[in-house]
Amino acid sequence: MLKKNKVNRTVKILSVVILVCVAVCVAIFIKKISDGKSVENTEMKLTENGIVIPNADIPMSENETVDMIAFFIYQGRRYVQCETLSDNGEIVGEYLGSSNGRIDESTQKDSNVDFVGNVKGDIYSVKGYDVEDMLCMYDYGDVNITTYVVNDGITLKYGSDIFDGIFKVSENCASVDYETSASRTSQSGNIYRFKDTSDKVLTKFIDEVKNAELMIIDDVFENDDKPDIYDTEQYNIYFGLNNGMTVHLIVCNEGYVYFYNFYNICLKVSDECFENLIYDLNRNTGAELMKK
Repeated sequence: MLKKNKVNRTVKILSVVILVCVAVCVAIFIKKISDGKSVENTEMKLTENGIVIPNADIPMSENETVDMIAFFIYQGRRYVQCETLSDNGEIVGEYLGSSNGRIDESTQKDSNVDFVGNVKGDIYSVKGYDVEDMLCMYDYGDVNITTYVVNDGITLKYGSDIFDGIFKVSENCASVDYETSASRTSQSGNIYRFKDTSDKVLTKFIDEVKNAELMIIDDVFENDDKPDIYDTEQYNIYFGLNNGMTVHLIVCNEGYVYFYNFYNICLKVSDECFENLIYDLNRNTGAELMKK
């Protein structure tokens, strides 16, 4: 009888251990899903035509959208906040309508209603840019302008699709500045400017950025042994445009580069290009410190 009770206790203990192990495994699996490491990327797909960013399913509840980046919908496309700058008369184009900044039950039936969003204001086209790519809105007090770029319902294959296709940098570039990631983080203001935007090393970098195929960051850095791209940032490069806009690129280890306003997309320049660029930036070759 004692032996039988001992066996029963052993069986019960083993059962509890098994249940605990199963619970732990489920918890780990759920955590991996929440981390986005072990599930297929449902927001964008890499195809032979490039990275396809489908129309997003916008949460049509005020509680769900409160933490989202500022956005509105126009002609079925979602536009997200990009940059705020002073109104210098070079940006604002044609008035297109107004976003009331309200997400409520009346908008839940259709997520592609024009001017639905979580930001309020009058919406305008941007001079010199396609409505399909960029729009703008006056900030509070009608003093500053905030630009908004489309980030769904599009396909992007090369760096040029963003660099020139959306931002038109090559035809409008007026200056190129840069600073280390440490300087940007500490806001120390150690920003340098290239004396000549036709600098050979710089132009080589720009050419490779434009010709490089775009990649999904989560796919490239899905290996836990590989440092996260955001932990390897070295330099921030700012392309100042004639209209006052700035296009911001971040250069990371091993030649990986990403656009500040395009989440989860990166590209890679060649080792030689990367090494030459870092060599010059470390020594501020052909550049001068901007006045603080």
